[in-house]
Amino acid sequence: ISSVYSLGFATLIAFAWLAWRRRRRGRPVALTMLARAVFPRRVLLHRSTFADLAYCVIGLATLGGIIGWAVVSTSWISDGVAALLTRLLGPPSQPRAPDFALSAARTLLLFLAYELGFFLDHTLKHRVPALWELHKAHHSAEVLTPLVNFRVHPLDSLILANNLALIIGVVGGAA
Repeated sequence: ISSVYSLGFATLIAFAWLAWRRRRRGRPVALTMLARAVFPRRVLLHRSTFADLAYCVIGLATLGGIIGWAVVSTSWISDGVAALLTRLLGPPSQPRAPDFALSAARTLLLFLAYELGFFLDHTLKHRVPALWELHKAHHSAEVLTPLVNFRVHPLDSLILANNLALIIGVVGGAA
């Protein structure tokens, strides 16, 4: 998901690259020209961009419930996996590594679990016809802007949240 900081930094890079290219070719560099190149009207005022904006507003309106559900279900899954492993294998032994190393390893494992969950979710949405029906809205943009990231059906987001909760919950419980 795009953050304001990453979008701002990407915009600065685009401005700098265009300015460098123009200067290298001996052409004048004007801020208005750079702005028109990075933010062309035909893209900004396109109906696809307005649809992306509508999806963004709808997504933001449903985001709290989806994230809340994902956090709660991830915690339940994690606690359940930890309890099951404790019942099957007995209580864990005392770790011999420093706390910072264990925390770093857990963080890395949870990051990888998130990436795996996102990859599996996206792969399934391209291969399972019923999931594709929800997901194809994301691929229907006629022009590309960062807002296309938000062109997602709310049920598509809920499915992603549940898939991530399952993968992260299992890995978190095992960790």
